[in-house]
Amino acid sequence: MNDIAPAESDDPALSSENVDRRSMRKVSILYLIILLLVFSRCLTYPLLDWDDEMHLTHNPNLNPVSLSSLGTIWSEPYEGLYIPLSYTFFAGETALTRLLGGETQNTLAPYLFHAGSLCLHLINSLLIYRILFLLIKDHSAACLGGLLFLLHPLQVESVAWISETRGLLSHCFSIAAIYYSLKFVSQNMTVVQSAASPESKSGTASRGPLILASLCFLLSLLAKPSSVTTPLIIGILVFGFFPAQFKSLRFWIAGWLVLAVAFIMLNRGEQSELLFESPLWARPLIAGDSLTFYLLKLVIPYPLAMQYDKSIRLVLETATIYWFWIIPCLLLLAACFTRKRRIWLTIAGIFIAGLLPVLGLIPFAYQFVSNVADRYIYLSLLAPALAVAWLMRGVSSLAPRVAVLVLLMICAGLSFVQTATWAGNQILYQHCLAVNPRAFIALSNLGHLAFQAEKYDTARHYFEKSLAVIPDDAGTHQNLAATLMKLGNESAALNHYQRVLEIDPQHPGAHLALGVYQESRDQLKNAFEHYLQAVQADPQNSSALQGLGNIARKQQKFQDALKYYQRALRFQPDDATLHQNLGMLYLEQGDEQQAQQEFERARRLGAIDPATEFNLGLMAAKSQNWQQAIQHYETALNHIDQQTSAEQFQQISQELALTSNLLGTILQQQGQHAQAKTHFENAIKHAADFAPAYYNLAESLQQLQQTPAALSALKTALKLVPAGSEPAQDIQKRIDLYQKQ
Repeated sequence: MNDIAPAESDDPALSSENVDRRSMRKVSILYLIILLLVFSRCLTYPLLDWDDEMHLTHNPNLNPVSLSSLGTIWSEPYEGLYIPLSYTFFAGETALTRLLGGETQNTLAPYLFHAGSLCLHLINSLLIYRILFLLIKDHSAACLGGLLFLLHPLQVESVAWISETRGLLSHCFSIAAIYYSLKFVSQNMTVVQSAASPESKSGTASRGPLILASLCFLLSLLAKPSSVTTPLIIGILVFGFFPAQFKSLRFWIAGWLVLAVAFIMLNRGEQSELLFESPLWARPLIAGDSLTFYLLKLVIPYPLAMQYDKSIRLVLETATIYWFWIIPCLLLLAACFTRKRRIWLTIAGIFIAGLLPVLGLIPFAYQFVSNVADRYIYLSLLAPALAVAWLMRGVSSLAPRVAVLVLLMICAGLSFVQTATWAGNQILYQHCLAVNPRAFIALSNLGHLAFQAEKYDTARHYFEKSLAVIPDDAGTHQNLAATLMKLGNESAALNHYQRVLEIDPQHPGAHLALGVYQESRDQLKNAFEHYLQAVQADPQNSSALQGLGNIARKQQKFQDALKYYQRALRFQPDDATLHQNLGMLYLEQGDEQQAQQEFERARRLGAIDPATEFNLGLMAAKSQNWQQAIQHYETALNHIDQQTSAEQFQQISQELALTSNLLGTILQQQGQHAQAKTHFENAIKHAADFAPAYYNLAESLQQLQQTPAALSALKTALKLVPAGSEPAQDIQKRIDLYQKQ
């Protein structure tokens, strides 16, 4: 027959359960060294604002990590996906990075997360090596195939991008499930062959590997549901290489497929609102287009980018969709006429099965950006690895081995170069635009970076280019509106906010922004309606709840304001501004003790607000804690813009002058004239026309035997009071007295 599987070796040293440990150690060391040479510079790369912040620094279940947050991870989906194992893995890495020195959510150590990705990729590559050895029974060939899996440039995105640790973890358990399934099959073959011998007792292989395979598959689904086709890959491998053993595994595979369908339905329910529906008639054509793309990138993996210009809308508009499907069909047809057709059809089946969830046959969330991505092919690279191992089995001649080594060196070089494109946000997005000028994510994220750097004209440029790619993206309209507000173009900004609401009438971000805008113009009724809409769309929107509280405060509906603020605190307990507003509410209600506690909490959270500091100063002065009051006033003045808040600046300066003068007089009465002098001078510094401070300063200067300076202070005070007034007469008498002395 033309489709026979490789023969099982009689040498027990080469059986699947007795892999040469020495060879395994050598392969492990080799893979580790090569991995570090090619990928280790990723360890120095920072977190990216492409999903890394969402999954790590902005993930409430990781900030901080606690038993309660772990419970939430396992009981609730996050961002539309139920993948608790991945977030538990992230939680462990987050706890470790904080243990090693990080103090806040902004000080996570990226190298630990990158190290986790490198470790997972190494484990996966070693498991691929073990799988290839089980199938090929050739250490050298299996090692070469595993190296292709380790080094292919299409793997860079999965390894270098921290967010895709989720995929690496899922694939780790998927590959382990494949390995244990094949291990059972191999053991069962040995048992069957032994039972056929007259001198052997019949028996069955242990079900232990299948139980481990089941557990690994379940864990892979809990890490990321993209592993749903693992049972299909197992079935294809067993049918292709061990056809006689397929019957012993069919019920297990059926059970795994049922489990996979359950997870598909679970996560589709969570992501149903994110699905981009493509026409049913077009989905096979879309799948063919995607397969052709991956085949081309497999053979020529350059250039690579984080986003390709392959959105569903664009794919449907291009003529290539109607003939690209022919290429994979021709390759499959060619495989049917090869001498080892079962093996080559098996390899083709693995490649397609690994990509099946993301070919476009079933809609998925990322399609509105691109129907293809490098990370999607990770598991499917088992197929080319197997092809290399199969071709190199038993080959002892030098030329083929040199050819494969050259191929691996090219892959290593391209991967090394490609890792440099992940060195930071700006580098990644600019590289992506060089490959794909219509890359929506790169354009949008460059806009965000420019906005954060207060380069609003640049941000506007990128957001407008983003809209040229996807005109109906509500998030981009919102970002452009916020940028236009910063540029002072309010009418254009409001038009974009209205466009957001046309696309998504319940969009909480647009309602919140419009609420803030209306509140700033004292249009409280309209502002209240927008805040309320934002809360109805997102009940945990603490900013909108705080806005409702602010409006209730302005309307002196203090109980309603307290209710909104307390609801907001449940979702953002560390929001300093929220504590400031709650403090103002208590102050307006006359509860100074509660107000002071809230102001102090805001201060501990790092918020230095002039109004808060001023109120703390007033309360300290009321308690006759003059020194503390002065400190609060000075802090307020140091954090206020004198030009934009001139009236408030003047008010704080006057209170500071009054308090400093008062503290000076107390010290003066105690005979501490040197300290008193300092406070009088501080009062004069902040209120140059404050005559009493000059008068009191003169007294302390005279006591310190600095008569000329005392006379100068008195003469200044005399100029500041009305001529002939009683204060003027007192000052003149004091001048006459000092001159006689």
